Amino acid sequence: MVNKFTNLKRTNTHFYKILSMSILMLNLSFQAGLSYAQEGELLQSRGVVVANAEVTYSSELQARVEKMPLKPGDSFSKGDLLIEYNCDRFKAELRGAEAGVSKQKALYQTSLKLQKRQAAGALEVTQAKADLESAQSQVDSLMATLSSCEVIAPFTGRIIERGADEFETPTANAPVLIVSDTSRMEVQLISPSQWLGWLEIGAAYTFTVEETGKEYAMEIVRIGAKVDAVSQTVKLFGRFIEQPDSVLPGMSGVGHFKK
Repeated sequence: MVNKFTNLKRTNTHFYKILSMSILMLNLSFQAGLSYAQEGELLQSRGVVVANAEVTYSSELQARVEKMPLKPGDSFSKGDLLIEYNCDRFKAELRGAEAGVSKQKALYQTSLKLQKRQAAGALEVTQAKADLESAQSQVDSLMATLSSCEVIAPFTGRIIERGADEFETPTANAPVLIVSDTSRMEVQLISPSQWLGWLEIGAAYTFTVEETGKEYAMEIVRIGAKVDAVSQTVKLFGRFIEQPDSVLPGMSGVGHFKK
């Protein structure tokens, strides 16, 4: 019984030694393959085009959409009108609030004059001043509301989706318009972490967009802050030397690098 157990133990030990050597050889072969690939003239990495920003405009006002001239796919420039709400009600409320400020200001000035003649006490003056500040806060609040009546494009981009149409009254906080900033599109690449040994910010490369078949000159502008421990990859971010008109966010392709 002891001999059988000993023989079995030796057999298992021999098996694990062979397995360990096989794994070691595979690792060495893999590393050699990586080294050979890095020393080649051309290296490749897949990537996807991403917008500089994607913004969802929600309804901050309980008001009817008066104008929304652009539809999905349309382009716009910085400063163009994206949404205009009907704010007649808020404008009327503002006029009433401004009249209230004028009234409270007159009362406050009157209370100051009466105080000088000792016909009004400090409490009356303080109350009049508080009423004036309260009326002014209503004006400020309505002015802030009116500033949301028009949504002006903060960048050059394209319309992705509309959540409402003209003459509709969206519910509060409902998405009304989704836009993307296409003025400074980037390419996000997933590359082997071994590239960090030679790749630097500012490195030039080309990117071929699969949907169009066109190749574009690129430059690395950022390197990811961490390496994925499982896949041993890192994110790279590149910019187009010249922003293309025919490339859209979401298009994919292959980056070509020379070490």
